Amino acid sequence: MGPVEHVITVARSGPTGRPHPVSGLP
Repeated sequence: MGPVEHVITVARSGPTGRPHPVSGLP
């Protein structure tokens, strides 16, 4: 996982802290 994907994953995780699957990103 690259730094960009990591930032997107953290941003999409929301306040709950549950990460969203990166596979769902474009």
